[in-house]
Amino acid sequence: MNLVSDNGTQFADQHIQKWLKELIVTQTFTSVAHPQGNGEAERANRTIVGGIKKRLANHKSGWVDQLPHVLWAIRTHRNTSNAETPFSLTYGTEAMIPAKVGVPSQRVTLPEDNDAERRLDLMLLEERRELAAIREQNYKRQLQKYYNTKVKICEVSAGDYVLRNNEASIAHAQGKLAPSWEGPY
Repeated sequence: MNLVSDNGTQFADQHIQKWLKELIVTQTFTSVAHPQGNGEAERANRTIVGGIKKRLANHKSGWVDQLPHVLWAIRTHRNTSNAETPFSLTYGTEAMIPAKVGVPSQRVTLPEDNDAERRLDLMLLEERRELAAIREQNYKRQLQKYYNTKVKICEVSAGDYVLRNNEASIAHAQGKLAPSWEGPY
């Protein structure tokens, strides 16, 4: 497991380092000023900002009031890649919307059964996470297979003329109007 945190002293303390080592957790530091250094943080921020923009429409103020709703939507939305919600992979059970709490259901009316069910869910949580990881690997393999069918194999033999990508060789000055290819070679 990996823990990503900023460079704050509360996260770099030797007591925390010892505790993380006991839990077999690796810690990665990222700069808050440069979230682009961490692709996961950048992707999560883009998702949150996109959700806030959709909820606010043309109004620019009031985004703070909408943030909990957007985070709830992200945490309870079923991922395509692993068919699980982030909430269920964290707590072992699906989230219950606030409107359903007041509606009589087995989950609400039988708290002793609910407690036993939650304990069982937590015991099976690691297995649920492993199954989600397997489904995610299968999904990635299917995507890779799909995109690889679009690749055209181009065989090059000695004596053929080829072009080289200018970004790789930097033979010409970089810029918006610089040539993309150089050659032939």
